[in-house]
Amino acid sequence: MSPFLVAISWCDPEEVAAYKRVGLDDDPRCSTGIFIDADTGDEALSWGNAVATKYMNDVFQGTNYVPEALEVFCWVEAKPETSSWQHCLPFFQRVPVGQYPDFQKMTTEAYCQWCKEMGIS
Repeated sequence: MSPFLVAISWCDPEEVAAYKRVGLDDDPRCSTGIFIDADTGDEALSWGNAVATKYMNDVFQGTNYVPEALEVFCWVEAKPETSSWQHCLPFFQRVPVGQYPDFQKMTTEAYCQWCKEMGIS
């Protein structure tokens, strides 16, 4: 088994609406990542999609968003060490296929706390 970085990206419908209200046409996407130990990239991506679905249910618990509104997209990052993610690779959890990560450690708040602890501003 090898670790694969699966990136997860989504849109928060409330944030998208707020951008539109103030006339911004930027794409306010949220993202995180997780290392998944798998035999192949396809296997990691498949499990990453399952993780993303459950994570979105956790993040948006209590809302009535249809999954399509979140525009969730996952991919395997080919070269994490030279990607735009390189600064935060140590933040990402590592799990095997079939195991869910600790979703509380994937939040914006958790990332901000990690950055503070690492001296990253």
